[in-house]
Amino acid sequence: MPGLFTLELIFRLMSVVMKKGIYSLFLLLLLITMVGCKEESSEEQAQDYMPFTTSSGALLHWGSGAVIKIYLPSDASASGITGYQSGYNAAVKAGIAKWDVTLANMGVTYDFTGTLGNNDLKIEWDDGTGVETGVLGFATINSQANPSRKILMTTRENYTTGNPSHSAAAVTAITGHELGHMLGIWSHSFDTADLMYPFLTTIAVPSSRDKATMQYLYGITPDLNLDQLDPNSALTAESSQQGEDSGFFFKINCGPNRELYGYPETESYVPPGMSLLRPELR
Repeated sequence: MPGLFTLELIFRLMSVVMKKGIYSLFLLLLLITMVGCKEESSEEQAQDYMPFTTSSGALLHWGSGAVIKIYLPSDASASGITGYQSGYNAAVKAGIAKWDVTLANMGVTYDFTGTLGNNDLKIEWDDGTGVETGVLGFATINSQANPSRKILMTTRENYTTGNPSHSAAAVTAITGHELGHMLGIWSHSFDTADLMYPFLTTIAVPSSRDKATMQYLYGITPDLNLDQLDPNSALTAESSQQGEDSGFFFKINCGPNRELYGYPETESYVPPGMSLLRPELR
């Protein structure tokens, strides 16, 4: 597979190239990126992947001592969300629990006492019709008049014929990945062994690198504390405009057995054969 820093450069260059309409160069970069679809040996891991966690220029996390009140609807099907399965809420809780040990080490706790009108983090469901094709879920922060933090989860594979419901295992993995964004890793790792890796793997739990990165971040005073969002903060507004406060987790077909996950930045374009997203600018 390409080197970790090579992949990071490729993803960033793709956005710039498409913005300028240089399609031939983009296709070349795309071919290089597709090398990541092959089953090859992983590079030697570093302890963490800090170069990829502060690319927005601002550090955002909850801060030690935070208690995150999560609102998880008891039954999304009651709200007309098709494809929702009875085991999904348990799968979401399992995905969140994958971070329990790391959260305890950072002095952060959570519970499910949040309500629709009073919560620190809201879980929402979508049947796949309200998002771009291939979107599995995303984490986003709204720092405007009514500050909010949200993880949106889809119930159906809107990129597959028949749009079948996600497996419970997929819901658990997606939740764990999106929570990683919401806790403070607002970018991706480029190692296949990490939960925050942008390509689909069988990983469903945070790796030692994921944990080390998160714990390192929480050893630093954040530029913005996510449990104290200030709608009048210039930093909050700047971060929103940059689009770096939205972490998307979505699928792109990459051969019969593997699929590609991506993390778009402020502006992403749709080249032939791929489906990238424009992040929400809040």
